[in-house]
Amino acid sequence: MTLSRRLTLYFLATGAAILVCSFVALIPLTRGLSSIGEFHGPALTALQTLESSTNYAIQESFAYVVAGHAAEKKEFYAWATDFERQAQEFRSLAHLDDPEEKVERSLFVSVETHSQAVISGAERMFEEYEKTGSVSSDVFDSYKNTVNALADSLDELVEIERQEVASAQEEAVGLIRTSEFLLVILGALGLVLAAVMAHFASKRITDPVEQLTAAAAELGAGNLDRRAPVDSADEMGLLARTLNQMAAELQQSLDRQVRQERLAVLGQITSTVSHELRNPLAAIRTSMAAIKRLTPEGDGRIAEVVAIGDRSIMRCDAIIGELLDYVRSSPPDFGPHQWDDWVGRELADFDLDPSITLRRDLDSGCTPQFDENESHGRSTTCSRMLVMRCWHTRPVIAN
Repeated sequence: MTLSRRLTLYFLATGAAILVCSFVALIPLTRGLSSIGEFHGPALTALQTLESSTNYAIQESFAYVVAGHAAEKKEFYAWATDFERQAQEFRSLAHLDDPEEKVERSLFVSVETHSQAVISGAERMFEEYEKTGSVSSDVFDSYKNTVNALADSLDELVEIERQEVASAQEEAVGLIRTSEFLLVILGALGLVLAAVMAHFASKRITDPVEQLTAAAAELGAGNLDRRAPVDSADEMGLLARTLNQMAAELQQSLDRQVRQERLAVLGQITSTVSHELRNPLAAIRTSMAAIKRLTPEGDGRIAEVVAIGDRSIMRCDAIIGELLDYVRSSPPDFGPHQWDDWVGRELADFDLDPSITLRRDLDSGCTPQFDENESHGRSTTCSRMLVMRCWHTRPVIAN
């Protein structure tokens, strides 16, 4: 996963966590606000409308028995006809059928009862007024008492609805304050969560960077064995692998350079040593030749010693030549070779005394790895050991 995608997922996870917490915290608040005052406000408005129209109709009934205008009587009966519709509307808005609305339901039943009494009392008062042109005090007082009872019931019901609306408003204010507190808590939790996620994301970035910086510093100081840890497959892991590969290539390059420098120094030393050795060897060879010329022909012992000295000089000269070839030529080309064949060739090149008979019994069957070229094959340890062993045992064999 790339670093940019990982950071995107961190931020998405943080936002999703904050969103879920906000949703969970706001569910009870939403339910509370939706239930508060969902019917008390409209019910109060309908009840106030009913009270206003009732007061207006009662005023019209009193005005009719005073002035005698038919329109006033008509207005009263219009209210009486429309009262049932307004009462049904209030009953529906106030949810009077709910068990919690028992007090309101009882008061409204009283209002309906008093309204019917008011309508009956008004009809008696209208009938007496139309017959006699006046209203008796008994009828008027009875109608007035009925009207007062209806007004008292309406006022009490309106006051209860107002108290319920006020209580709902107070509860709504409390829920709003609670929601404000919850929002502050959610904001603080969101900040803490964002800080934690940011710290975690930054650690996922800064820790590999610090490790890469430390590894690069040690590599720059010369510790080419230092490697950066590869803990991920993102850009940081790719950078760590690239740094490690660069360090390995640099180590190999330095190793090759050191090897070449050592070979160069070895070549210089070999050239100097070969020059310093060949000069005395040339003098020894000249001396041995002079001794050979001055030795009488019959003295075989001196001739044998001189021959040994000549062979040793040749061997030393060959070793010097092999050293020079080693430091000047390419690396040896090792390959499988038959050991018996190689030993046979080496023994064939060895100059033995005519009095010595060499018997060969070569049946090892092994195939070691070595360079058979002339510049490397004769410089091997096995070749030198074989030749020197045969040479040094020659006097014993001869005797």
